[in-house]
Amino acid sequence: MRWFGVFWLSFFLTNFLNASGLISEKTAGRKNYAAFVASKAFSYLASNQTEAIFSLDIVLLYTFSMRKFNSPDLQILRELRDKARRGYYSRGGGNALLHIITPFYGTKPATKNFSSIDSVTMPAMWCEHLTLQNDYLDALKILGDKGGYELTHMYWAIIMMKEKSCPFYNENSAELIRLEKKYADALHVLVAKGAVDDLTIEAATFLYYGGAATMATENYFFRVLPKIEKVFDNPHKERISAHTVALLYWGLLEYLNPDAPRKAIAVPFSSWFK
Repeated sequence: MRWFGVFWLSFFLTNFLNASGLISEKTAGRKNYAAFVASKAFSYLASNQTEAIFSLDIVLLYTFSMRKFNSPDLQILRELRDKARRGYYSRGGGNALLHIITPFYGTKPATKNFSSIDSVTMPAMWCEHLTLQNDYLDALKILGDKGGYELTHMYWAIIMMKEKSCPFYNENSAELIRLEKKYADALHVLVAKGAVDDLTIEAATFLYYGGAATMATENYFFRVLPKIEKVFDNPHKERISAHTVALLYWGLLEYLNPDAPRKAIAVPFSSWFK
């Protein structure tokens, strides 16, 4: 393992393990192993700092880990923030992410020509400044009921709107609370199937993010971690996407530090950008 992986592992062990001396031996062992695999996930990301790997969605996930868990800043992120300040992303499809990644740089997001999933999740990121259309809730329900990535992202959209306490959420809170519970239950069903893939790791991580994880969610991680560790140990024989690694890294941080102060992934901002 490279030096930064060893460093990050030592950080985990110092800050998360046996802090009170009251956790069980099984829990201590699990946290130790989770910290070890998380250090390998960090090592993977830190070893692959290219724009081809760090697409804006991965930057979003890692930036959130920096804000919530004090993950180390990376050179690729510093370069991206500098590009954002110079307007490099202002006209691209990713500009709706910029107020999370680099606050106060970018443009008012387009709400057309998005994929069906992004047509719901992107407005949720900006919901305090957008008047969401009357059919927005219907679109969210239709997509959420499809399952798969539509399900994970509609759950994510609801949590973002709730965190921002945006007008649309407050006006439809009873229905959105019902849908949040419905979709969390569906994510638990998905995780229970035990697949070792990007979608299921995303579902488990989002359950931690939304405060809905259970012991079954934890058990899922510890069934799949040995398989994922083998991928990290054999990078020339095994393949894993950077998106999956970033999700796993985030999910393990949530597991390791359940008492971390809650942070909104989509930070509210006071006015439109330029």
